[in-house]
Amino acid sequence: LLYHCMHKVSPTALYIYAIVIEMLFGKPKKVAIIVYALKEEKNLWPIFHASFEEFFLPKAQKHYYIFTDDVAHFSHMKKIYPFEVPVLPEPLNELLVFHNFLSEGDLTKGYDYICFANIHLHARKKIEEKDIFPRSLIGEKYSFVQEYAYIDKHKNDYPLETNSHSLAYMEANDIKHYVSSSFFLCETTSYVDLASALKKNIEYDLQQHIIPKDTLASYINRYIIDRIDCRILSSSYALDEKYASDIDAHVIYKII
Repeated sequence: LLYHCMHKVSPTALYIYAIVIEMLFGKPKKVAIIVYALKEEKNLWPIFHASFEEFFLPKAQKHYYIFTDDVAHFSHMKKIYPFEVPVLPEPLNELLVFHNFLSEGDLTKGYDYICFANIHLHARKKIEEKDIFPRSLIGEKYSFVQEYAYIDKHKNDYPLETNSHSLAYMEANDIKHYVSSSFFLCETTSYVDLASALKKNIEYDLQQHIIPKDTLASYINRYIIDRIDCRILSSSYALDEKYASDIDAHVIYKII
């Protein structure tokens, strides 16, 4: 009977059933949140942390991994694990996020999901698992946020890397969505796959003295260009505050 029912309902309905069962009987998901806090950015931490604790996945077990030049600033906090990284000329700090993550060994042990979140983000509305987690029943492994600035733009206006020697190179006809690098969430093994692939691509380009037009976002968008296992989330989950009057966003990117 169960087999018959599963073949009579849509993938979306199956996903909803799975969510209900998980809510009733499942254990809370364990999520590692990767955050960078360099120089004065550490002053944004209290707002970031308070907002994510209140609104972001309130039922999940959240642990924060902070890459910072001021470990002592974070060392006394619970469920927060600081790692020291040097302050480098921009955009190297951004480009080496995956290198630093993989250099710290097995940070992913025991986690169901890994989330990268820019410290400039400020959660304002409740975000539950069903809102942002990849929907595994329909084959999704990654969740990315569509970049609001380019939703109504022609693809030729996207900040695509046009240097064909770069491993971030893309042509406009190849891309469906342009996603943000300020927030993404993946199944743990998929995050490691992403980090490993992009670390290799970034290091190759740096050896060739190539820095893509949109730095980290260029590599992320190139990585997902042919994938069918990505959930593309609304811009509401990482909206630049200059567009705040357009959308009642769940998460705002605060500009300082």
